[in-house]
Amino acid sequence: MDPKGTEESIDHRQMTLDALADVDAGRVIKHQDVEAWVKTLVDRAELATRQPE
Repeated sequence: MDPKGTEESIDHRQMTLDALADVDAGRVIKHQDVEAWVKTLVDRAELATRQPE
């Protein structure tokens, strides 16, 4: 295995451990809140690309 691949694996493992620690500490966002936020982005994008009638 090349050194860069090993480094990326270590980074990925650390990010996973950090994410699990966040979940254990309750630092999470409800799925419904994320969906609502994404909808606002989609709505704004549609408004920005809409052609005047």
